[in-house]
Amino acid sequence: MAYIEDDQMVMNEIQKTVEVMTGQAPIPATLDPEFKKTFDTSSGLQPYNLEPFLGTLVPLLTPIRNVLPRQSGRGKQVEYKVVDGINTAGLNGFVAEGMAGQIVASSVSDKNAKYASMALADKVTYEQEWEGQPYVQSRALAVANLLRATMIAEERNILYAQNTVGSANSNAPGAVGTSPSPTVVTSGSGSGLSAGNVYVQVVAFTAMGNAMPSSEVSVSVADGENVVVTPVFPTNQPIVGFEVYAGSASGAEYLVTAANVQDGKLLSEQYSTNGAPLTITSLPTSGKQPSVYVTDNSASPLAWNGIIPQIFAGGGYTQNVGGELTDMGPIKSMFKALWDNAAGDPNVIYVHSTESQTITDLVLGNSNTPYTILVEEQNGAAGGVKVSRLINPQTASVVKVNTHRDLPQGMILALQTELPSWYPGAEIPAPIAMDLVQDYTEINYAPTYNNPGWTTEVRLLGTLKLYIPMLQGVLYGISPSLTA
Repeated sequence: MAYIEDDQMVMNEIQKTVEVMTGQAPIPATLDPEFKKTFDTSSGLQPYNLEPFLGTLVPLLTPIRNVLPRQSGRGKQVEYKVVDGINTAGLNGFVAEGMAGQIVASSVSDKNAKYASMALADKVTYEQEWEGQPYVQSRALAVANLLRATMIAEERNILYAQNTVGSANSNAPGAVGTSPSPTVVTSGSGSGLSAGNVYVQVVAFTAMGNAMPSSEVSVSVADGENVVVTPVFPTNQPIVGFEVYAGSASGAEYLVTAANVQDGKLLSEQYSTNGAPLTITSLPTSGKQPSVYVTDNSASPLAWNGIIPQIFAGGGYTQNVGGELTDMGPIKSMFKALWDNAAGDPNVIYVHSTESQTITDLVLGNSNTPYTILVEEQNGAAGGVKVSRLINPQTASVVKVNTHRDLPQGMILALQTELPSWYPGAEIPAPIAMDLVQDYTEINYAPTYNNPGWTTEVRLLGTLKLYIPMLQGVLYGISPSLTA
């Protein structure tokens, strides 16, 4: 049960938290005697050199959360209407003298988004609080760290959160369920496979977790033939990768590793492939099996629906690259489709570090890259370059290229976070917004006989609204270069 402390105590705790967050926590000029220690070394007695501060060495990178408007909500869900078409018949407006104008037809969609709670907690014992004085304010530090942790978790949820229930009115894809069965064929020769049957299963993954394993698929091979496995993407699902399992007997498939595939390199940093065909040249005989996945973790019944799932389910632009990004064509095609479909003009694309390097190499030329040289001192120079902006060929707008630590390799996200000037009267704060019944709130739970310490929680209740999915785009299924 939460309890309310007296006003002065609450103000003191808030002040301590602010000081920790801003790096202004008071530091004792000298350490108290109980913090001074000596110990024997080979050179005699030495002082214990304890630095009088505590650093929180965790990056706080939440770029999308930082730019989204945060609106006030109420109740259990938010409902809104979207006018997504005006004069859908394309009437030209010409009329005869004295005649009434033609009546236009507009299309309106009803949308809703269920509120969901996010909460993270930490506990500080009496001993931890006492022993830290005056070195660190443990309770204040716990709250500051919880706030940072909640922001980081919210950033990931804004990107990927996915509820198990599918709904067109919520731009919600729902849980994946069973992974689609892959296409399995023989191709070429030169492998170490023996004549017989090869059995294959795949497991699809969203950024939230695994779907259920696919049905088993088999193919008959001759001596030395390769087996090519091509995963099939579930409809309107934000799949980030596939694990591929293969074996020589039914029910005895094991996880395919780099040792089992052509060129000795998997087509993803985390999974067997991001969707591109995988050529198997030998079969694993031990290791992880698909039977470890007994539940569908691709979505959560407690979650709202994030930006990427809503793009897939709500009519945003999506394209499966299905291999390496060998030129800028897929990005240009995305820009063109966003403009043609909804006058979209993204202001930023987010990429994984691998795709950031790939884009730089493609734009500037991998074999003859022009480097900027900065001579700082005699006999020394610094050089290097990164493509940080692209020009949209459709609008001539400058599009930022930002590396995002939480974006999986193989996916490029194009966002329009600001409403275009040619959307007059939209009366929305931005194409994407957070709707919050209660924003970040610190809750302190009273110590009890069975819980002698302070449990603190940071909680919020809200949802994410993607007002205009058609302005947003996702490229996926991008494999890293085999020569990278």
